[in-house]
Amino acid sequence: MSSAPFPFSFSVPFAGKHCSTVIGTKCIIPLQQEFGVNIRASKVGVIIEGEEKPVLYAALKVYSLLSLAMAQSVEKLENEVTLGKGEIFP
Repeated sequence: MSSAPFPFSFSVPFAGKHCSTVIGTKCIIPLQQEFGVNIRASKVGVIIEGEEKPVLYAALKVYSLLSLAMAQSVEKLENEVTLGKGEIFP
């Protein structure tokens, strides 16, 4: 009986450029060290491997970082729209 190198994995799906916040080396290495997991990018998202609890905690952190990146992007877009052509958003 052989044991798998990573007993648990979790995929965090993403779309668009917001994943660069998480996939960038400045973010992946600290997350891997903080939670003791392996994080890698795939075509459909971020794959986190390791023990179950650390993987799930790391996934929450990844979701949090993606949410922050999307919120900052929306805020920037709203500012550009309101500065350029008048207020569109109430």
